[in-house]
Amino acid sequence: MSLLVEHVTVVPTARLAPYLTKAESLIGARDPGDVPFVALALAEGNDGIWSNNRAFEGVPGITVWNTAALKQHLQVGR
Repeated sequence: MSLLVEHVTVVPTARLAPYLTKAESLIGARDPGDVPFVALALAEGNDGIWSNNRAFEGVPGITVWNTAALKQHLQVGR
């Protein structure tokens, strides 16, 4: 768990504001609660979103990692 916490960055809401409209158009109809997460993925350089929520699947420009795929990916590097 400490490895995860060491790599967490708190991003101010103001940083997401310019991306909220685009995020709304990408996922808002499927799950409005996921708009901030897509906005964050658009705002920050990243390797994708870690989630088992299928609403993220097929969002253009966003890679989605489910837990099984992430575990497998991390094991490859060991």
